[in-house]
Amino acid sequence: MEVLSVIDGILVEAESAEDVAAALHPFLSALPEFATEITALISELFAISSCLRDLDSSIRSRRYGRRVYMIDKDLDLVLPSLSTTLLDMLFIYSRFQVAARPSVAVYRRAWEEIRTIFRELQRVSLLARLETYRSFLVELSVRLSNSPPGFVDMPLLREKIDRLRDAQDNNPVEAAFTAIVPKPRLSPLPPRQEFNLPQRPKPEAFRSQSYPQPKNYYPPNVPEVPLAPQVPQSPTSTFSTTSSSGTSGSSQSLKHWAVAIFDGRHSTTPFTTSGQRSRCIGDPTGDFELGLSRGYDQIVEMPFDRRSLTVRIFHRPNDNQAKILCITGLTKPDTKITQSCLPLSKLRIFRAENTLQLCRSSGASKRPVLWACLKFAIYERMVLFFCLFISMKAYAPPGSWAAPEDWILDGEIEEYGGKIEDDGYLHALRIFQDIDSGGFRLQASVMSGSMGRAPVWTAFITQYIGSQNWMTRVRGRCIQLKDLHPYIFTSSDYKPTRGKRGEYELWFQTIDDAEQFEDVILGLRAK
Repeated sequence: MEVLSVIDGILVEAESAEDVAAALHPFLSALPEFATEITALISELFAISSCLRDLDSSIRSRRYGRRVYMIDKDLDLVLPSLSTTLLDMLFIYSRFQVAARPSVAVYRRAWEEIRTIFRELQRVSLLARLETYRSFLVELSVRLSNSPPGFVDMPLLREKIDRLRDAQDNNPVEAAFTAIVPKPRLSPLPPRQEFNLPQRPKPEAFRSQSYPQPKNYYPPNVPEVPLAPQVPQSPTSTFSTTSSSGTSGSSQSLKHWAVAIFDGRHSTTPFTTSGQRSRCIGDPTGDFELGLSRGYDQIVEMPFDRRSLTVRIFHRPNDNQAKILCITGLTKPDTKITQSCLPLSKLRIFRAENTLQLCRSSGASKRPVLWACLKFAIYERMVLFFCLFISMKAYAPPGSWAAPEDWILDGEIEEYGGKIEDDGYLHALRIFQDIDSGGFRLQASVMSGSMGRAPVWTAFITQYIGSQNWMTRVRGRCIQLKDLHPYIFTSSDYKPTRGKRGEYELWFQTIDDAEQFEDVILGLRAK
């Protein structure tokens, strides 16, 4: 068993537990008669996340890290089962989450399925298995820290988890649930007719054939917004260029904005399509060819498809060069570990259903050829990866393989486009709605220049659309947003505009832009 691969998955499952807890939270108000049971599940999920984060912290500490051999087999037992349970919950939820604001009837049916399908199919209720996971993880923390053992019967817990893993393998929830509940039919909103521009080219050869795309899945490109000369543009170089040596874990990597992107502090909007599996079909790269020891810092690591594929992104501060590394075979002891690595500047990124497809150039023809396919369960993480990818390409040295349409995430409808004055710069502000998941987000982008239309920040607002007091017009050109968590794709020196009490403020360039933004939000709330 590859111990490091299991350890790397601990924080991933902690974030997944928080995602599932966030997905369950709307059930509390929709189904008050089940509030006690739902609250218990949410509490267990956050307790599991806390245990996992404590474990991760202890393992990475000098004091306890050397004792990881004492629990590595137990981690290898519990993490795959926990991961399967969390993914199964998101899968069931996604089959009912066909709109941004489901009805009470939809929540009720989803809740009934969540309650019954685990117990009837795998003979273990959801709450019981979460309690088992938590007790097991607590005891692992105790053993790692060399504290006196608790009163937990570890052999019994191991036996329970082992039986549960057999049940999960023999009676997968996804297969059974798909047979019971038909795949929902989407009714996407039509694109705004005034943006009737040519559609983005896409690599049809890599589209999944199992799930047909809904009509108008690839919306028209957003229009260019004219530049106002009196407000400066965003800078083209914004983060530290201090040189560093070594790779993952370097102190320099902590200064890069990408380290803070996947923090899990976002809503959870599952996709309704299953799409293709994650895979990398790039040519194998030897250790010498990677060249990652020459001043590169690892800044991102993401596992896909239950850690069958791991993606790492590296950054070199002295010239802003970035590389992406795909690794397969980490979680299977008898499988050869393979790795493939390319500079981000040599890749383009396309969306197909709930996957992002990284394509390299085929040579002189410049035809996109699939290098890696990354499958996402939720809309928010796809957006964050996409924005991070194109932002890092924008900061890279000149010569990246790119096209004007690369700034657009296919499958989204633009509901609004205007201009804001943001931290002394003029940015384009847009509201996007995802057709598949129904999620909403704001995005502020660079207007023009060598950075193209790179995102400056994005914020997910699906949970705020229906709130009556989330948005307040305080001045002619200023709108305050009570709650917002912007993900920033630029230097830590950049700060979104905030009011005296901490509310985020959008300062529009014109009163008309502010009024249109307000009207769009109110219109989305009424749908």
